[in-house]
Formats: sequence, structure tokens, C-alpha cells
Amino acid sequence: MIFKYYWYGENMEKKIDLEPYINYDGILSDDERKRILDRIESAFSWLGATIPKEIEIQGKKYKLQQEIQNLILNNELTDPENDRITRLISHLENEKKVLTDIIKKESIADYDALELSNRICGILRAVHDLRGLAKRAYKVKAFNAKQELMDTIDDEKRWLKYVKKIK
Repeated sequence: MIFKYYWYGENMEKKIDLEPYINYDGILSDDERKRILDRIESAFSWLGATIPKEIEIQGKKYKLQQEIQNLILNNELTDPENDRITRLISHLENEKKVLTDIIKKESIADYDALELSNRICGILRAVHDLRGLAKRAYKVKAFNAKQELMDTIDDEKRWLKYVKKIK
């Protein structure tokens, strides 16, 4: 199907693939595998995905959805929380890689591959949210450092002004 739309007076056409990812026949064909992998690798594959409630990290169950929600509601993140966010992002990216390799290399049923792709998209959503939190924490840290520097400069200016006044 081809849609036409206009962008600043230019006529542009965009082809949209309306074919479903799988046909639910129980066999994952190469074409279905390619469509699922393309979906995972698209820029906004995480959009609208649900963050997994739990994830297993190093043999321990981790309530991912609740943890991210708590971090989002927290106004100021501490250094240990920032370190935990960094480690969590690393674990989630490794999990994404493992699940993607399963879809790429193993012979699995098509509906299992679709389930894995939905889980991967949820993991990507979690990574996106965590990166946003880390970026927010970095901005707060940078602002605080800038404020401290400005306060130091103001103190020095006042001292210089006082010294000149005394002379």
C-alpha cells in the first residue's frame, strides 16, 4: 500500500508494509524472521511496548517495571542509583542480544519468535527509560557543578573587591 503525503509543498510517497509479522502456522519462515528482526532493529521499536514486570539477572528475579517506576518518581538520583542504572542498562542490552540471537539462529515456532520480539521491544523500552534517567541525573550533576563554580567565582569577586577597598 502506498500513502501520499505532503511535506512543505513536496509530494512524497511512502510504502507501508501492512503484511503481518507472522502467519501463525507454527513455522518461522525466513521472510517472517526478517520482518521480526527488522521490527526489533527499527529506531522506535520500543514505542508502545510494555516493560517486562520481571527479568532474571544472574539467577535472581528482578522487578524491572517497579524499579524503573520508582526511579522515575525519585526527584534526585544518588551515585549508587546511577551506578545501578548503568549496570542495569548493560544487563538489559546483553539480554536483548541473547534473545535476538535466538530469533536469528535457532529454529523456533513463529508465535514464540513474536513473543520474544515483544519481550525485546519491552527491554528496549526499559533501556530507553533508564538512559533518560541517567541523562537527567547527569544534567542535574552538571547544573550543580556549574552552580558551585559560579558561587566560587562570586566569592572570589567579593574578596577582590574587598581587598581593593582596603588598599
